[in-house]
Amino acid sequence: MLVLQNLTVVVEQKNIIQDFSLRIAPGTLHVIMGQNGSGKSSLAHTIMGLPMYQIIAGDIFFHNNSIAAMSLHDRSRAGIFLAFQQPLVIPGVRVFEFLKEIFALTGKQILPADFQALVTNYCAQVGLDISFLYRGLNENFSGGEKKRLEIVQMLILQPKLIILDEIDSGLDVDALRAIGGCIRAYLAAHQDVSCIVITHYRRILDYVTPNYVHVMHHGKIVRSGDAQLSYEIESQGYDVYNV
Repeated sequence: MLVLQNLTVVVEQKNIIQDFSLRIAPGTLHVIMGQNGSGKSSLAHTIMGLPMYQIIAGDIFFHNNSIAAMSLHDRSRAGIFLAFQQPLVIPGVRVFEFLKEIFALTGKQILPADFQALVTNYCAQVGLDISFLYRGLNENFSGGEKKRLEIVQMLILQPKLIILDEIDSGLDVDALRAIGGCIRAYLAAHQDVSCIVITHYRRILDYVTPNYVHVMHHGKIVRSGDAQLSYEIESQGYDVYNV
């Protein structure tokens, strides 16, 4: 589904991803772990196509097509979704109206009452009270409420590739359980969908089961394994890679 081929990325003339390669097959879940500054979020933003992330070498292929020159909006329409580590706050834009706008990207036609029911159901799945639908986008939301809303957006867009950038940060146990369960259910129902989970900690892995775990350090993958690798990181930390 996704191939990152010898990717080198710069931001403000500084290399942040270096000769990075990774293959993600349909229906697989990859976890990328690492310290702050290791390049994890930059990798997510590069795949999504944020303009400040400039690819100076290598390529990105999605379903065998190069997307390196494709806009962020076109990547979204192609089925790539990124849940941001720090979702934007946009006062004055009601959540419900925002969700209607992104639903239009799917090209589906639905009656207003049916859309209301759909969104209400998705909010219930992630444990977000429907009163949040009538507030400004992420305005005065807690960290957990922002992350719940990111998953509502995922459910509306029905993506083919999901990238979750520290979706577990700022979550209490109940929020983590709700979000983790929702992600697990979506992947079970869409078995050709692939997912990249970016995290510092292994606690999200109590709710989703990875096929692969990778350690990222200084813009590269320095080790890969299965779920057992996450336990090693939890016990040993990342200092072992500072050599």
